[in-house]
Amino acid sequence: MPITKVLSILLRHLLILLITVGILPVATFGFANQPPNWEVQAQHLVQLSKEYRQRHPELALEKLEELIELARQQGDSLWVAEGLIQMGIVAYHQDDLGASNSFYYQALHVSKPLDDPGLTGRIHNNIAWNHEEANDFESAAQHYRLSLAALQHSTDSSMLAWVLNNLGIYQKDLQQYDSALYYLQSSFELYQLLGNDRFMGYNLNNIGVIYLELAQPDSSLGYLRRAIALNIALGDTLEIVNNIINIADAHTQLGEFTVAEDTLAAWFPIMEEYGNFRQKMIWLGEQIAVCEALGEYQKVAEKQAVLLALKDSVHEQHLFEVMQELEAEYGVKKQRAALEDSYRVISNQRDRFIVLISILLGLVVSLLLLVRMYRIRRKREQELKISHALISAQANQLQTQNEELAQKNSIIKEKNYELSVMSDSVKKANARLVDYNQELTQAVRERTLALQQSNEQLVATNQKLENSNQELDTFLYKSSHDFGRPVSSLAGIVNLAEEERTLDDHRTLWKHVKTTAIGMQQLVYKLQMVHEISQTQKEEVPLDGRALIGQAMDWVHINRPEAQWEIVDQSTHRPLWQRNALLIKTLLGCLLENSWDFRKQSSGLPPRVILGFEEKENQYVLHYHDNGIGIMEEIQQKVFTMFFRGSLASQGNGLGLFIVAKILNQLNGEYRLSSASGQGVSFVFQFPKEALMLPGAPTEEAMPMQQSS
Repeated sequence: MPITKVLSILLRHLLILLITVGILPVATFGFANQPPNWEVQAQHLVQLSKEYRQRHPELALEKLEELIELARQQGDSLWVAEGLIQMGIVAYHQDDLGASNSFYYQALHVSKPLDDPGLTGRIHNNIAWNHEEANDFESAAQHYRLSLAALQHSTDSSMLAWVLNNLGIYQKDLQQYDSALYYLQSSFELYQLLGNDRFMGYNLNNIGVIYLELAQPDSSLGYLRRAIALNIALGDTLEIVNNIINIADAHTQLGEFTVAEDTLAAWFPIMEEYGNFRQKMIWLGEQIAVCEALGEYQKVAEKQAVLLALKDSVHEQHLFEVMQELEAEYGVKKQRAALEDSYRVISNQRDRFIVLISILLGLVVSLLLLVRMYRIRRKREQELKISHALISAQANQLQTQNEELAQKNSIIKEKNYELSVMSDSVKKANARLVDYNQELTQAVRERTLALQQSNEQLVATNQKLENSNQELDTFLYKSSHDFGRPVSSLAGIVNLAEEERTLDDHRTLWKHVKTTAIGMQQLVYKLQMVHEISQTQKEEVPLDGRALIGQAMDWVHINRPEAQWEIVDQSTHRPLWQRNALLIKTLLGCLLENSWDFRKQSSGLPPRVILGFEEKENQYVLHYHDNGIGIMEEIQQKVFTMFFRGSLASQGNGLGLFIVAKILNQLNGEYRLSSASGQGVSFVFQFPKEALMLPGAPTEEAMPMQQSS
């Protein structure tokens, strides 16, 4: 072998060895020290800030600044906003409300391009909390409303429930109890849907406390008992202690001092084990009040002595707990430092071990490559000798094969002629197959389209069934609840009748019985109407606009004989409807009934209703406006819900506008609602012509008119 070839092989192998020894350790070391996913690092920084928040706020702020810097490098505005929110929470725990609000407003600015209503609602809730702490109640209310408005457009039901709970507590602190009860009950319903029993217990406890402040202990006990049942199921002993104190207070307001004392005594072991100093002092104060009411002055003196001793020990116990926390924290720091030192030693040893292993692997790989190259060269030389012998043998075979090919060519020519004859018949058969394939493709396409239409109809039918089942569940629950109220009222009136002796008292009670019975009759009538609307086959009674208004007024007078309206008919067209006219009459009757129930009673004048029918190309349009008290914007999306009562002034049962919605659904109609508190309500209803007119049916000519009745 020439010397130049030997040198070339050696240089090639040396280059491979250098590349292997140089690159392999670097690649291995780099892979071993690959940085983790940055979002995991961001979550770790947030967790560290929460751990440092109470005792080391400066370290918490340092970690959050590091998080914000990383997030800005990554271009992740969501994590920047989260870091600013956490910094605002740290400043809040330091009682620096100004700095806290500054961080929150920066977070609002960063999150604005993200268009995330859940994040926006969360930030406004925290700002409102700060303003409430600073006794700036007007700003707090403004930000609570902004938070609620944002969260209503988000999918974060948990955060919405939390904000409603905060609003309820805020209204309770302002002694605006009606609003507080509304927000707390809304929060409770959301938590009930989410299955969050713990926060359901908090809502029930706050509602019970409100009724205590309103001096309604009976109502308070109902909510507090439900709350303590949830606390017991969850094993939340601290909330059990709070609820027992409130329950004892309710029994005290009722004058049931013995029951209050027994309640406090029965739960004393739980309070003694889990109660904090504040709860223990409240517990002792409640016992002292009960014992004074029962005249047990010996127990009063004993409880007062225990209370004084507990107050004296609060300071020493607080210092003891702080020392325990500091010792635990110091132990954690020592352990963390030791772990970091051991990790550093192990990391250095690992790096040296990886470099050594990489060098050894490089040497072994180079040696294996040299051996492999030598064997390949020897094998190639042997293969060359064998290939020369094979080439000479194959040359002889090729000559023999050429002779055989000449004979086969003559045979192929004969076969080609036969194939040309067969080709014509094959082309004809192919043409028939193409036609058949086209017919088959068209049949498959039509069958596929039919199957798709059938599937779409099945999906729509299933959706309607699911909606019907859900509506039926709500219908059964709400109707049983609404039937329960008048039945309970009748039972209470009967009990009063047994105690009253004078004729005037009995007459008064019979008036209440009559009123309750009329209410039940109205409810049954409305429920029958809901059922009848859902039926597909109805009697077709043709009606024009004038007759329809009159029948709607007569229909309302059945349940509201005292009702009066000033009707202004501004119709531009008076159709003679051939189909579903009775449904339109029922819809108009429900609207007139609402206008009477929600009129401005202070004026003493009957409600003024302006309505009119209008014909468009493929639609009939009904315009309706009254001058009543209107519908608040925040409940306009709920007024068509079954059994929803939008105001304390409601005399009905919450089915009027629900029936309107059912009729619209039955006729494939649409509506627009505009209203404001104290400014009346306006509806625009649109119905397709085919839902109200038979094909080719005559209609009265368009005629402008205006009348009052």
